[in-house]
Amino acid sequence: MLSCVRWILLAGCCLVCAGCWPSATAPLDEQKESNFMAGKARAQDRDYDGAIEAFERALEVNPHSASAHFELAVIHDQNKNDYAAALYHYEKARRLRPGEYPADIARDRVEVCKRELAKTVNMTPTMEYMQRELDRLMVENQRLRQAVIEWQNYYHGRSSVMPAGGSNLALNPPPVRPGSNFSAGAQGDPRSIPGRSLTLSDAPSGPSTPGPASVRTHKIVSGDNPAKIAAKYGVKLSALRAANPGMDERRLRVGQVLKIPAP
Repeated sequence: MLSCVRWILLAGCCLVCAGCWPSATAPLDEQKESNFMAGKARAQDRDYDGAIEAFERALEVNPHSASAHFELAVIHDQNKNDYAAALYHYEKARRLRPGEYPADIARDRVEVCKRELAKTVNMTPTMEYMQRELDRLMVENQRLRQAVIEWQNYYHGRSSVMPAGGSNLALNPPPVRPGSNFSAGAQGDPRSIPGRSLTLSDAPSGPSTPGPASVRTHKIVSGDNPAKIAAKYGVKLSALRAANPGMDERRLRVGQVLKIPAP
């Protein structure tokens, strides 16, 4: 009977000792894994991409490695600023070993990563949108200012041209309308340069081509007839008839206006 009690006590001591001995998934065993050790060495050399690759291979070997999850979380948190990935690995490390290292550190860093991730989600799109809008508005404002300058020069040039018979066209050529297809690159005409006003120095040096003659008219008075009107303006009767196809020679009305063709 005494011997049985001794055997029971011995077996209990063995079980207690076995429970205190490091298990197969203890942190010490996880950190002895070759991929984990390679990841630590690369992290010390600041090869963070290589370290991430090594720690991920360690997780392929042991998906329950809290140590590998924790090391990945630290790299993503402190070196990559990838707070979403860091949050994931911190949570995995904390849940795999809730009452041991590194659960406390992981729990604190989880809250920090959540705050950093919230800043990224809430602020970055707004700032990017505002910057894009600012750039777009600056370009649009510049384009509108250029258009205003071109139209101002266009109307300034029109006001400087004398309308009577084109006698002043040599000194003040007609301005180029903004948006026209005239190109200054081949012609060298300064009128097409945006933002430049017309001056006398811009007038062409060669002889000018006279503008089209103004259209003449005649208002019918009592006693007028087509032959008399044609003789008065020195034009042929046939030309007068051609210029006024709707004219009824036998029923001219006082006040009626006829077009007088060029002689």
